[in-house]
Amino acid sequence: MANTPSSPWATRFPSDGTIFRIGDTKHSLLAPRCPRIDDPKYYDQEPDEEKDHHPRSYKEIDSLLWGERVQRRTFWGARTFQLAAINRRLMFSTNTGLVTVASGHRHSLGDRVKALLHIPPKKPAASPKEEPDQFQIYRRERIRVDPKNWFPFLRKDRWFDWIQFSPDDAVSEPDRTWSVDDAKIWDYLSLRTMMYGRIDYWSNFEDIFGEPPTEDAAVILSHAMEVLISETRGSNTVEFEQTVTATVEESEARLNKLLSTIIWGFEDNSNVHAMTRPEPGVGESETPYSSIITINIEKLKVLLNPDLTLGEICQMQIELTVTIVHELMHAINYARCTDDEYVGNLLDEDRSGRIPKDEPYLDADGFAEAGFFMEQVFFGGLCTTLPTSYDRSQPPPPLLQVLREWPSANQASSFVPAGEDKPFMKDGALTTIFHVPTTWPSKLLTDSFWNDPAFAKSDDFFQNGRVFVMQAPIQNRHTTQCGAPRVRRIPNKPGQPENEQVADDYRFQMGHWRKLRAVWYKKALDTWDVSPWSCIKERRCIDSFAKAFAKKDAIECANMADFMVYQIDWTRDHDRYMEYMPTKDDPSFEWIWHAVGLLMLASIPIRKRKTAKAKPKMLDYNIEFSPSQEAAAAGHDNMVYIRPDCGPSIEVIADASELFVQTRPTGGGKVENFTQLSYLELIDDMIELITRLRGAVFEKFLDAIKDAKAALLQDREKLAASYPGNAHATRWASNWVFKFPEYDPSIRAHDVPTVSKALGGMEKIPSNPYLSTVSRTGRYSSA
Repeated sequence: MANTPSSPWATRFPSDGTIFRIGDTKHSLLAPRCPRIDDPKYYDQEPDEEKDHHPRSYKEIDSLLWGERVQRRTFWGARTFQLAAINRRLMFSTNTGLVTVASGHRHSLGDRVKALLHIPPKKPAASPKEEPDQFQIYRRERIRVDPKNWFPFLRKDRWFDWIQFSPDDAVSEPDRTWSVDDAKIWDYLSLRTMMYGRIDYWSNFEDIFGEPPTEDAAVILSHAMEVLISETRGSNTVEFEQTVTATVEESEARLNKLLSTIIWGFEDNSNVHAMTRPEPGVGESETPYSSIITINIEKLKVLLNPDLTLGEICQMQIELTVTIVHELMHAINYARCTDDEYVGNLLDEDRSGRIPKDEPYLDADGFAEAGFFMEQVFFGGLCTTLPTSYDRSQPPPPLLQVLREWPSANQASSFVPAGEDKPFMKDGALTTIFHVPTTWPSKLLTDSFWNDPAFAKSDDFFQNGRVFVMQAPIQNRHTTQCGAPRVRRIPNKPGQPENEQVADDYRFQMGHWRKLRAVWYKKALDTWDVSPWSCIKERRCIDSFAKAFAKKDAIECANMADFMVYQIDWTRDHDRYMEYMPTKDDPSFEWIWHAVGLLMLASIPIRKRKTAKAKPKMLDYNIEFSPSQEAAAAGHDNMVYIRPDCGPSIEVIADASELFVQTRPTGGGKVENFTQLSYLELIDDMIELITRLRGAVFEKFLDAIKDAKAALLQDREKLAASYPGNAHATRWASNWVFKFPEYDPSIRAHDVPTVSKALGGMEKIPSNPYLSTVSRTGRYSSA
C-alpha cells in the first residue's frame, strides 16, 4: 500500500521495524508518548507539568512501552525523549569564544541575543517557516572552503559523474546524474602508521602474536609495536623509525604520492556508506588509477533534504567526513600494494597476489579492516547516525549520532578476528557506545575551533568529551540488552566548554520526565515487562509472517514458523517439554509462541523434503563513471568503470516439515505421517495439558489462539473436503487468521479468571497478580 497515509513521525522516519498500523494509518514507534510529542522535527519540547499525561488504557500502555523498547534497541539504550536533550545544543563561536546555541529542534523566544543562547520552557511545536538565526551563525563561522589549500587527491578534478542506475527492479527511482558539477552536492563534500608502518606476514611474528588467523594473514605495525618486538627479541634496534621520525613535510609528500592516482565517484549501495575498489577499468588500456572511492548517494540525499535542522546537517556532514577518512585508509592500503616501492612493504606478490584478498591486522589485533581501525584511532569509535536507512528513495534524517568502540565481537560474522582468544571476543566483554551530543559535530565544523591555539585539536578524539556512555556485555558474539546511557562527569576544558552544560540538560530532562510519570510508569513497566507483549522479536516475527504469507513465500513462512515453534524444545521428551509449561505460580509464555508457531505451520503447505530457493547473484554489469567538467579539463578524458562484486548465489533453505508430540508421558515423540490438522490437534492437547496443570495463562492470548485455531480448523476441513487424500496438505490456508491481541495482562489461573487492583491513576482493569513471583530477568523475558 504505497499510498497508505502516515503520521508525521512515520513520514519523517520511515524505518523498517519501527512502523505499525492503526486502521489505515502508519504510525512510528519512535514517537514519544505519555507525554506525547507530535512534531518529529521540533521534538525538543518541555511538556507542561500541569497537564495529565497518564495513559488511559492498556492499549496506550502497550503502545508506549513497546515503542520505548524499540527505541532502546534502535538507539543503543536511549529513548527518543532523551535524544531531545542530547541534540539540544550546537557549539559555535561568538566574541566570547565557543558557546552553545540551540540546534533547531526547539524554536527560541525573546530578543535576538537571548534567542541564540536560551532554551525556553513549555514551547509548543512551532511552524517550520520560523527559521532561527543559527543558520546565519553557521554560515559565518563554519570552516572556510578553499580548495586551493586542499590535498590534490581531494580536489574537484578527481571526481567522476555517475548516472544513477540500479539493476534491482524493486528500486524505482527516476534517473539522476550525481555530479560534483552540482553546486549543492559539492558544497556538502566540501596518518602515519598507514603510510609508513611495516606490512609483513603474521607468520613471521608467531613468537610475538601467536598463530595467525589465516595462512596468509598480514600485519601492519605501529611504532609502539615495533619497539615491543625489538624488546621481546632482545634487539637494540627499532626497525622502521619513519613512523615517528618523518617530518610533517615528508609525511604530506608521501600521502600525496600514495593517493596521487585515486579518483572519486558516486554509487547507490544500500549496504555501506561508501566503497573503495582497486584499479578501476578504463577500457582496453592499463588503468592509471590505483583505486576509486564511491560515496553512497543515500547520505547525500539526506543532506539535500530541505527540511533538516541545523543540528541534523552537522551530524550528517561529520558522518560524511568520517566516511571519507575511512575510505582513504583503504585507498592508502591499495596504493601501498600496487604502486609503492617503500622498503616496509614485505608481502610477496606470488604468495598474496598483486592485491591481497585481505587487509593487514593493525598490531595483530581486532579485524583486518583498515577503515575501522583508523576510525577508532582518530575518533574513538565507529561513527554512525541512527535510525539507519531503509527507504532508499528518501532516507530519514538522524535522531542520534553514536561512536561504537572497535573492535567488537559483533563484527565477527563479517570479518575474521585476530584470534578467538582475544579479550574482545570473549563472553562478558563490553560493547561500549558513546551517544554523541550535537555540540561535537557542530564544533568540528567551526573555523574558530581549528584556529584556537589554546588546545590541541586532536586530543580526546578531537575534543569529544564523550559525556554519555552505554556499556553492555557480549554473549555469543552479540550485545545483550542495553541499559540506559550513563552520564560521566567530565569537567569543562578549553576545547570542551560544553561538557557540564550538556550533562545538566540530560539530567534535567530525565528528572522532568520521571516526575511526569512518577505515579504510574514503574508499575506499568513492571507488569508489561513480564508479559508476552514485551517480546519484541516474537511480535516482529508474527508481523513478518503475515507479510510473507500474503506473498505466499513458503520458505520465509516456514523459517519464521520454526523460529516460533522452537521457543519450546519439543524434540527431546515429555519431561523437557513440561519445563516450558505454565504452572500455578509461573505464567510463562513460551507455550504461546509455540502455539502461534503451530498455527503458522498449519497455515502453509507441508514440506516432505528440505526446500531451497536460490537468490541468484545480480547479473554481471558495469558501473560507469564520466569525468566531471574539472576532471575533463585536468586531462581525465576516459570513461571509468567498475564491476561490482555481487557475491555468489545465496541458497535459502527450509527443512522438511516435522511434528513432535510430547504432551503425553509415554508414547510420544516424532510423528512420521501428519497433516496441518495434526498441528491443530497438538494445540488442543497442549491447552488441555495446561488446564490439567492448573497453569496460569495470559487470558487474551489464550482466547486469540483458540479463536485462530477454530477458524483455521474450519478452513482446513473445507480444504480436506475439496482436495481428496493428502492433497489438501499441499495447499495454503485461505487466510492467516491469528490476530495479535490488544494488551491486557489479566491472568486466568486454574481456568478461573482472576481480578486485582488496577494500576495507579487508571480505570479498574484486571492486572497481573503474579508479578511478585516472576523474575523480570528470568527465562520468561525474551525481548
